[in-house]
Amino acid sequence: MSTSKICAEVKTEDELCRWLGCALPGDSCVYFRGFLMIDIDAAFSRLPEERRLAAQALGRRAQIAHEMGLVSLVQRRVGPGSYLYLVQVRGSPTKVKRVETSQHNLKRNKNA
Repeated sequence: MSTSKICAEVKTEDELCRWLGCALPGDSCVYFRGFLMIDIDAAFSRLPEERRLAAQALGRRAQIAHEMGLVSLVQRRVGPGSYLYLVQVRGSPTKVKRVETSQHNLKRNKNA
């Protein structure tokens, strides 16, 4: 029996960071539904500006976690031009907590 789980979809960068801080290796989370590269582009996106910027932040945070070797990024096609974007945790849970800490440090620096 597998202990991995797919959480509900996260909507903000903070939610993704909190989820990463609690996730165990093998856990998966949907961080976006749609066509990310189009939906984050100001010239082509049909998303409201606030949602478009949130999608950019989510994609950026997922990419950072991937570059740190903490997660694998997965796309699942659900229809024409529509995908589920997932992060799948790999490695040590203590390493994942660094993503959350880094996020809070970035916010602190922006507010300083």
